Amino acid sequence: MSGNFPAPSARAETEASWWWPFDPRRSLRARAALGAGMVTLALALLASWGIARILHEQIRDHVGARLEALAAETADKLDRALSERYRELEFTAALAPLRAPGATAEERRHLLESVREKSSDYAWIGLADAHGTVGTATGHVLEGADVRVRDWFRIGQNKPYLGDVRDAPELPAADDVPAGTSRRVLDISLPVLAANGQLIGVLGAQVNWATLAPEIVASVLPLAVRRERIGLTIYSARREVLLDSGGSGWSEPFEAPDLPDRSKLRGFLLEDTANGASFVTGYARSRGLRDFHGLGWLVAVRQPVDQVFAPARTWQRQILEAGLAATLAAAAIGWLLASRLTHRLRVIGAAADRIRQGDVLTVMPLPRDRGELSATCGALGAMVDEFRQRQEALETENLRLQARSNK
Repeated sequence: MSGNFPAPSARAETEASWWWPFDPRRSLRARAALGAGMVTLALALLASWGIARILHEQIRDHVGARLEALAAETADKLDRALSERYRELEFTAALAPLRAPGATAEERRHLLESVREKSSDYAWIGLADAHGTVGTATGHVLEGADVRVRDWFRIGQNKPYLGDVRDAPELPAADDVPAGTSRRVLDISLPVLAANGQLIGVLGAQVNWATLAPEIVASVLPLAVRRERIGLTIYSARREVLLDSGGSGWSEPFEAPDLPDRSKLRGFLLEDTANGASFVTGYARSRGLRDFHGLGWLVAVRQPVDQVFAPARTWQRQILEAGLAATLAAAAIGWLLASRLTHRLRVIGAAADRIRQGDVLTVMPLPRDRGELSATCGALGAMVDEFRQRQEALETENLRLQARSNK
């Protein structure tokens, strides 16, 4: 018996320290609480990591698809707006005041002014003759100017032309343009032909980029969306910045993103910029509309990674907090269950000590159920009873032999 339990003096010395129940090396309760707590904490950490990873992927795909849709909507609206301007000029070029040889400059100017008044996107509309001299223009601007070297006239003599965004210092300053800077415009032109197919001149228009683009961006990214730190940038086919909303808080627009598959018209990706900032970026390319083939622009809509994955971090923190609470609860339950076990073990140990010290009336605790501990108690009790019976039989036999020897 003494080999299974500490000697009374050793156990008393152990229990004399107030902290011994919390020492896993000595206390079964501490071992049970520590084991249950560690297992629960490990499961909580594993669940937190797994759920956070799943949420990370789901949020990335959801936000990426949303940003991609915003970029595609912007590119589509740009294409539609420019296509409408081209259609307007195409219709205007077919009207009699421009094609009739006897039309006066005043009649032609009145027509061009009426077209310009219908849309605030036009900064200037003019008609250059076949020799490259502007004969009629809105507001009399550039009338008499030689535009033979201009791309819109040089290419527009043979086919419709749409140029990229450029500065237009030749135009007078406007209220929507900061002082000291020139307007930014897109050139649109197409040939004006007589009934016999002879070139009369080139109808050219300069679309005001400062009016067209911001209105489109504002319709796609209202203030409510910009509060989510979503920013939009439009790049030319040469990767030059044409417009930047600055919605994500950057001071200067970033370079065009390096797309994994340049043949794709739209998509999204995780983008690491040169200054160390990371974004979820949706993109879409301008692809034109019907006869208008577009300019190959790239629209990128960005949202900072820390903003995108904030919900995942919140969920992960909440799961960790719940896991810590579950760890404490599991440790407490383990402590309570182990306390019941140690109480029964202490009762068994106390009975064994009394039996070892010669108390013949002490019996081992009787089993109360069919558990392993009860089976052990029953086996120990049976062993003690059998030991007592043998000891009593031995004592009786010794007395009988002693009585016989005395005769």
